Amino acid sequence: MTRRAQIAAYIMLLLGVLATLLLMAHYGFDAIGDALSVGGWGILLICLWRMIPLAFDAIGWHTLFHGTWKTKLYKPFWFRWIGESVNTLLPVGQLGGDVVRARLAIKDGAGGALTGATSIFDVILGLCAQATLAVAALGLVLALHSMDDLVVALTLSTVAVAGAIYVLFWLPRIGAVTVLVRMATSWSDNPSVQMVNGRAARVQAAIMDLYDRRWMLFAAYFWRVGACVLRVFETWFALKILGYDIGFEEALIIESLINLVRSVSFVIPGGLGVQEGGMVLFGSIVGLSPEVALALAVVKRMREVVVGLPALLGWTAMEAKGMHGWLLRRKRASQGMHHGPAVAAQLPIDHAQRGPAE
Repeated sequence: MTRRAQIAAYIMLLLGVLATLLLMAHYGFDAIGDALSVGGWGILLICLWRMIPLAFDAIGWHTLFHGTWKTKLYKPFWFRWIGESVNTLLPVGQLGGDVVRARLAIKDGAGGALTGATSIFDVILGLCAQATLAVAALGLVLALHSMDDLVVALTLSTVAVAGAIYVLFWLPRIGAVTVLVRMATSWSDNPSVQMVNGRAARVQAAIMDLYDRRWMLFAAYFWRVGACVLRVFETWFALKILGYDIGFEEALIIESLINLVRSVSFVIPGGLGVQEGGMVLFGSIVGLSPEVALALAVVKRMREVVVGLPALLGWTAMEAKGMHGWLLRRKRASQGMHHGPAVAAQLPIDHAQRGPAE
């Protein structure tokens, strides 16, 4: 991550934490704690459930490679898990994790240009899936409530965001790939990531190929929609264990609108403050008290920590192993230079030094 991006990320993180604490203090920490204490071991089940929509997201992403990324079945899931954990727990904005999983895929042998194209499309298809559920939730809001000021504002904003996402879906086709790639790669100075930025023409060609494979785009899109629906069940179950009887329709309104707002505010690390404020706002539409809504937000934060920490620790171990291998290669190279070209010629050539396949 560049220094300017780091400073901006930390400022947004600080503001998000401050907004969350002020919101919780306003409604009372004790009241939120009382609502949260009902959950018990059910919170662990919510953490385990998260693995299912995560797998759906991973399958949707891997589908976009149309069989060219030859890898073990668990790796797209593992890389996706790491990427989501980076997005939710580290101060990198909500695109940093997508850059990380793209880099891991490239190191695993996926073509650099195709990985850049699939990463861009995966983000866009995720937004399209969220917009689909948000429009459905908007229909439920209009059916359940009269057209007061809040509903009118919600209607206009949801329609505007959905329209913007539709435009975003077609922007890469008309040559906007350079802008999108630069946005993604601006969060990292890693040479493997910057390689995608340096090969924008190839990324553009890979994107055009993806547009021609519409069946594959629809398949990936439906996997992402399925993941969004599974997250609605997560919200429904979380409210159940908090002692609040709620229907699937109300859970759909809360989850879909929260996800859409959080995606739009991607520059805020982890959506801190945005998610909590959205819970109170959208929870009020379905009759949730602010205390219960904030307790739900805390449950989701706890799930992010429980699910995310193992992935971050595993990623750290992977990077440490990679650094150890790099140091060994440097040591071998220095020994070869010291003993002369004859010895250096006998040293094994590491496959990783040849660069990722295109």
